[in-house]
Amino acid sequence: MRNKWLISLFLLAATVALCYPYAALAETSRYGKPLHRRIAAEVVGLEVKYVEELKWGNETFALILKDRPAFVNSTISSFTSRVSRFGVKVVNCSVSFNETALTTILECYISGCISKTFNRYTADFSWLLWPLGLDFIDSGFSEAKDSLSWSGVLEGVPTEVIVKLPPQEGPYRAWATPYGHCHAHVWWVGKP
Repeated sequence: MRNKWLISLFLLAATVALCYPYAALAETSRYGKPLHRRIAAEVVGLEVKYVEELKWGNETFALILKDRPAFVNSTISSFTSRVSRFGVKVVNCSVSFNETALTTILECYISGCISKTFNRYTADFSWLLWPLGLDFIDSGFSEAKDSLSWSGVLEGVPTEVIVKLPPQEGPYRAWATPYGHCHAHVWWVGKP
């Protein structure tokens, strides 16, 4: 009986740690919520280029600029910690600031999320989707010949997510072949 309780507690903790959507903006919480969020994840060879742009209000952006080194360290550290739980590696991270647009931009590459067997590729995007509480199928991502995209509100912040994929003859559809997707994976045949 005690072992079942411990196992249940462990599974609950693991589920919360991996899927809790409010962890997604935790690195910026000391500055408040951004006004808008745009995430682009683009397949580049066997890696994914990740770009997250956060739009801020005037006062908040001034505070971020004043605290620039701490913001950069916190953003990179939090993102790396959140993503690496999914068995992927975060490389070449940087944070830039657009003072005209009042945005911060996190850029990095994610390796270990795309596999190749002969000429068939499979990309695992659970590292991107699950911390946001999203899913390619259940969240209603729009399917196109070269992308899957979603827009809505996460944690009270208008958010856009676009996953750019190798172009195909038709849209990436759920459970389709030779190119398609499931809840967190995308597959295709040909070049990455």
